[in-house]
Amino acid sequence: MQTEFPPANGNASDGAIPPDRTPPAAPGEDFLRELLLHQNRLYAFVVSLLADTHTADDVFQETNLVLWRKANEFKPGTDFLAWASTVAYYQVLTNRKQQQREQLRFDDTIFEMLAEESKQRIANLDDRLAALGHCLDHLDDEKRQLIERRSSGASVQNLASELSRPVGSVSQALYRIRKFLAECVQRRLGVEEHG
Repeated sequence: MQTEFPPANGNASDGAIPPDRTPPAAPGEDFLRELLLHQNRLYAFVVSLLADTHTADDVFQETNLVLWRKANEFKPGTDFLAWASTVAYYQVLTNRKQQQREQLRFDDTIFEMLAEESKQRIANLDDRLAALGHCLDHLDDEKRQLIERRSSGASVQNLASELSRPVGSVSQALYRIRKFLAECVQRRLGVEEHG
């Protein structure tokens, strides 16, 4: 005779067996005897469903915990292995769902590397902004105003119109200013690294 073990929440679709909120009474001798008698078969069942033995070990351990919590639901004289296998099956399903969710997440090591790289970028950004401020101070007023106006959103055409200069001339001036600033920032950062 096989005993089916439905999920505690009555929802067969999710397969998860939530833990009881109240501690169970100590299992009886019949339960303990059956649990010990069927450990090897139950473990073999879990391993057969999972490719990884490390994962199988974890799921088997969790299965035993759930069986212990649900011990008062086992009825002596019924098929213990069928009941325990059903519990194990739901634990395998729960584990598979967790694995699928975790595949979308980063490994902790990768996450730590990304966090460290992010810290470095933020630190480098502060250094670059400080170097840029220093370099901007070395521009004459006309060049500084031109680059500041362009940075605040003024179009090259508008700047050319305001300055009564050809668009090509303003574009060329902006290019030279940007090039000077980029080289200046690189030099400044190099001095700070070695000094």
